[in-house]
Amino acid sequence: MRPGAQTSLTAAPAPGDRSDRRAPNHPRISRLRVGIVALAVFIGSAIVVLGTAEFGEKVVVTRAPQSSSLVEKMANWDGSWYAKIATVGYDYSPIKTSGIVYFPAYPLVSRAVMRLGGIGILGALAIVSNVFLLAAMLIWAMYVRLRVAGPRAGSVAVYAIIAMGVCPSTFFFHMAYTESMLLCLCVLSFYGMQRCWPPIVIALIIGLATATRSVGVALLPAFFLYLWDVSAWAPGNSFGGGSMLKVRSVNTAAMDPGASGETRLGPRIRRFSRSALLAGPLACWGLAAFMGFQLWRFGTPLAFGKAEMVWRVRASPESIGASFVKLITFEPIRNTYNAASPCYWGRYIPRNAALLNLNFANPIFFVATALLLVLGIIKGWLDRREAALGATLLLIPYVMQSCRQCTISEARFASIVFPAYLVVGHLLARLPRFVAVYLIACGCLMLAIYTAMFAGNYPAF
Repeated sequence: MRPGAQTSLTAAPAPGDRSDRRAPNHPRISRLRVGIVALAVFIGSAIVVLGTAEFGEKVVVTRAPQSSSLVEKMANWDGSWYAKIATVGYDYSPIKTSGIVYFPAYPLVSRAVMRLGGIGILGALAIVSNVFLLAAMLIWAMYVRLRVAGPRAGSVAVYAIIAMGVCPSTFFFHMAYTESMLLCLCVLSFYGMQRCWPPIVIALIIGLATATRSVGVALLPAFFLYLWDVSAWAPGNSFGGGSMLKVRSVNTAAMDPGASGETRLGPRIRRFSRSALLAGPLACWGLAAFMGFQLWRFGTPLAFGKAEMVWRVRASPESIGASFVKLITFEPIRNTYNAASPCYWGRYIPRNAALLNLNFANPIFFVATALLLVLGIIKGWLDRREAALGATLLLIPYVMQSCRQCTISEARFASIVFPAYLVVGHLLARLPRFVAVYLIACGCLMLAIYTAMFAGNYPAF
């Protein structure tokens, strides 16, 4: 093996991409170790979140009924909509709030669990969320194991796994929300790309993500980058996996460094185009099915988009140009701290406690996640696909709704941007251990605080 040679297909990045290089003297962290860490982080975060949800009323004045059970506390706000969809079905109105804005995969799976398990819908929602979170944590551990290299690889992997469990806004992963299901599908699709799975398999996973939340389409740019990478290595039809089996078996570390795949642009473009034309629509099968249902049930395939316009804090700008100006000047972020604006965080209780008010923190999580992505790109800690996914996951909700919804739910949206946790892992691994442990403890504290406020029925948007 020649020094500096690549060790896998996906470890042959574009020129200048250093994120996948692995020195031969630094073997990967073991599967068992990262699996144990992931399981421990899941259990630890569940104890913090569920314990605080159950007993947080001892230290926080609750706005929820005193008789509320744990599963009722876990299903506050959006959870009640998912429960209604799973038990009653969808409703649609272009002039008042309606359930059609919530995508179907999560309530459908919860409905199946409810019927098979003979349990209430709230319990089913909680079980589905936490099962998907456990799966996401384990897959994330396997993915990080493949992605980190160097003498700090073990520490980076461990801290990246911990970061996914203790980031304060990740309490939503345990609640009756779609976040954990979407996270699991996003991480699974990236793990499949890292292991060079056939594009048809990855497309099916991404399609399910588009049935979970509208931002599931954020996986498409990364998927097309994967198809482009694959087109350099698969001389035949790589879409269904026939020649992909050969691709997966290639040990590029044993190859001549100059044999880096197809160098002729024309044939590569043709292979990419064929795969993209087949895989692109398949990767949107969930969204297409939901739109077909809306056309059949309500007479319009875009009922969810029209209904979204009703969910607003303020009127939308009158023109696309006005919206564009607001977005590029970060007006929704700035006005979150402007007392004269409808976006002002203090309009939501608790009005005099910024630390306890998630609306105060929404722009902070958005900006911090964006900065982590930028840092990861500059340092070479993130590859092109991770950068594309992270940017798209942040931009879609910001562009599509911040002009009318301000920065509501930005912390929750940012929690799905898992490439940021990889960057956090790199940063914590470079700090003195006591500093890293202190920061993790602070994350756990804020995780508990936000959970207590959510369970207490405060507006945790």
